[in-house]
Amino acid sequence: MDGATRPQTSCNGDHELGVTVRSAREPIRVVHVLHQLTSGLGGAEVFTVDLVHELRRREVDARLAVTRSAPTAVAEELADRDIPFFAVGREGRREVHKFRRFISYLRRERVTLVHGHMFGSNLWATLCAKAAGVPATVVHEHAWAFQRWSPRSIVDRTLIAPLADRFVAVSDWVASGLVEVERIPRERVVVIPAGRRLADPLPRSRARAELGLAASDLVIGTVAVMRREKALDKLVQAVAMLRASTNVKLVLVGDGPERQRIVQAAHAAGVADRTWFAGARPDAARLVSAFDVAALSSDFEGSPLFVIEAMAAGVPVVAPAVGGIPELASDAAVLAPDNSPEALCAALERVVGDRRLRETLGQRGKQRAHRYEIGRVAQEIHALYEEILARRYCR
Repeated sequence: MDGATRPQTSCNGDHELGVTVRSAREPIRVVHVLHQLTSGLGGAEVFTVDLVHELRRREVDARLAVTRSAPTAVAEELADRDIPFFAVGREGRREVHKFRRFISYLRRERVTLVHGHMFGSNLWATLCAKAAGVPATVVHEHAWAFQRWSPRSIVDRTLIAPLADRFVAVSDWVASGLVEVERIPRERVVVIPAGRRLADPLPRSRARAELGLAASDLVIGTVAVMRREKALDKLVQAVAMLRASTNVKLVLVGDGPERQRIVQAAHAAGVADRTWFAGARPDAARLVSAFDVAALSSDFEGSPLFVIEAMAAGVPVVAPAVGGIPELASDAAVLAPDNSPEALCAALERVVGDRRLRETLGQRGKQRAHRYEIGRVAQEIHALYEEILARRYCR
């Protein structure tokens, strides 16, 4: 791994005008930190694994660490993708002493940069990097409901920000939250969209067979970890309000803590017989081609990977105009003004009842999706590392 190198300390003048001498002997060695990895990965976790894999292809010595434990199956999958992996092994929040192992690991492996993802991991990434003497730290904010005086905002502003070289925001909306709500200095925030490894979707007929759907069904589908902020009960209610015929099916791919509540919502709305709970699927991205419409109902989103997957498959998107969705989907989607069942239903009615509109949106989505291919995103992240380390080593 001698392609991506760490800047050395020979500079003329200040770091803006200095000449950085690079050594071909010492690569950028970066550890990405997540809270945990389970069999049903959320979008941020999927993105991080894809990013680490792509950075390694670019000859960056990228690795992955989790602050908890990881199932054996997940560790084996990472090994299959040639991703070095370290688990801190905490079983509870109070087991802070176990981070000593991680600090020792960072020192022993001579890590150049630590890159945290999401709040808890961002906090531990910055603290452990500081304790281990790691030269640089990046923290990645994927999305949350920004609240200025929440404990999270205060920690971001007073503890993480002084230690991190950059905050990476996955959308302009996330960047605005960091700057305007959390008061992170604007010059410390950089916008780099989330990305996805765009696998070829399954042929429509095969994807439908995998999900037990008929060719004649008109399918509204989503892929999500069933958390409260996904508000999938509102999507269920919106589908129940549709005037369309009974061949409309709702397919929910994913699992999570809210599953039982969504099942109850489907029964209460009278659409349980038209709602498919497909569970968590490792091939979920390839099954999106089974959908006629890709739908979201979230309270907030940063840069949802499901939208990228739907666009890549040529499937039109219906979603509320919240968070980073409008800038991500743009004219490849019909956006509801909010995520109320009534607003979502009206947007779904437009798309479900107009085949030509669905085709137009699908074509636009295919054109947009390539902007979010993981290779492009990794290139931007790699360039950010180079910039940060050049400044660090030329001070």
